[in-house]
Amino acid sequence: MRFLLIFWLLVTFTYSCSSLNIKQPQVMNCPSSGICKTEVLENERYILKRDQFSKSYVELQQQEGARQLKILFDQNQDPSIADSPYREEYFLPLTVIENQITAQKSTFKINLLYGRIGNYRGQDLYHVKDDVLVSIKKQDGKTYLNLTLNQPELKLNELTVLLD
Repeated sequence: MRFLLIFWLLVTFTYSCSSLNIKQPQVMNCPSSGICKTEVLENERYILKRDQFSKSYVELQQQEGARQLKILFDQNQDPSIADSPYREEYFLPLTVIENQITAQKSTFKINLLYGRIGNYRGQDLYHVKDDVLVSIKKQDGKTYLNLTLNQPELKLNELTVLLD
């Protein structure tokens, strides 16, 4: 009998923890001028580095248990402009977000990395943004993440992501 009780507790605990495992998040407020994509990076963390020309770039390194949410915005290209490709990339610490949701916090701060890729002379591509305020909202059985970067030049200055 004791064995059955322990087994039942283990199964219940494992199931409840795995239900927070975010798999297919979706950007809910993607601008109509482009396409948004998301990807969950398992066992990877980002490192901000600089090349020989002092341009910043992202390198992903293996780290057991780390999870990142990568959000891409690809702007539709204007065929009449030669250098019109434009992309924004965001790396959010998904492990931190999941831990805060588990702790039932509705607002908290995270550090994230974002980058603008396009024809911008003399500008860094990637930047770390510290202490970004995140709010979690649960509605109709779904969990939404909201954040504002206060960077008006970005197409995804305000993000709303459906987590589950």
